[in-house]
Amino acid sequence: MWSVATRSSEDCWFQRHRLHLPVSMVYTGTPTLPAMFPGIHTSSGAVQAFLTRIVMQTIYDVLQQQGRVVLLPDAIISAILDQLSVRISYNPLECKAIKPNPMGV
Repeated sequence: MWSVATRSSEDCWFQRHRLHLPVSMVYTGTPTLPAMFPGIHTSSGAVQAFLTRIVMQTIYDVLQQQGRVVLLPDAIISAILDQLSVRISYNPLECKAIKPNPMGV
């Protein structure tokens, strides 16, 4: 079991390995934690879907910007973007216990 300290409602500090992760990158099956820490997910699949959306949106934004820099027509940019897919390989950590801001970390 991981013991987690939080710096804020958006950042976790994993005491075991001094690892910092945003709350949105971990999940919990403990029913009370999402109310205490908004942004924490309730399943591994929810974290993976969240990451897929972020990565896909970032790729879209960069490719649209670069396509416009080289003066590609919007139709060509759209055709390129329509062919993209993202596969994320990330096994999120499950938090069973979170201690709000212990020892002022």
